[in-house]
Amino acid sequence: MVSEVATALSPGAIVVSIAAGVSIASLEAALGPSAGHPVLRVMPNTPVKVGAGTFIVSGSAGSEDAVEKVTGLLEPLGTVVELPEGLQDAASAVSGSGPAYVFLVAEAMIDVAVEMGIPRPQATDLTVATLAGSAKLMAVTGEHPAILRGEVTSPGGSTAVALHELERHGVRTGFAEAIMACRDRAAEMG
Repeated sequence: MVSEVATALSPGAIVVSIAAGVSIASLEAALGPSAGHPVLRVMPNTPVKVGAGTFIVSGSAGSEDAVEKVTGLLEPLGTVVELPEGLQDAASAVSGSGPAYVFLVAEAMIDVAVEMGIPRPQATDLTVATLAGSAKLMAVTGEHPAILRGEVTSPGGSTAVALHELERHGVRTGFAEAIMACRDRAAEMG
């Protein structure tokens, strides 16, 4: 597809791809050897819809000015993180796909709250406020999640028992394997 539009690009045009797993080298090859356009890979996530997106930006060699321009355009829509292209698929697995993981956790929290008798609207309000407040607490304090988790967890208390059950069911391992599988699939797609 890139080769189809290559001749229509203005000189100096910045080429930005949001295609998962498609390397800068393959985009540059499709543009042709004499194109000379800066090529960037950008992976957004869906919270961009509400101005709280996360963008992973990787640029081709010598594209520093283009990265700076594109970063300036994206910053009003959320957080921009520049990374080497070699980390693009891993970061996309964490951030690009990350909202799906959070939504799955939210769905589970809401469903069990309803199962325990809390009406769905209130279960949803409680879950959304808890997730948003927890994310804000991490962002504002800068504390490591383990420290913040420890502040909620009294020895032998109900939270400790709940966390034990999550660990017993392999939640941490499940997340790790899911994110690595996501990364690997993105690399295969390119």
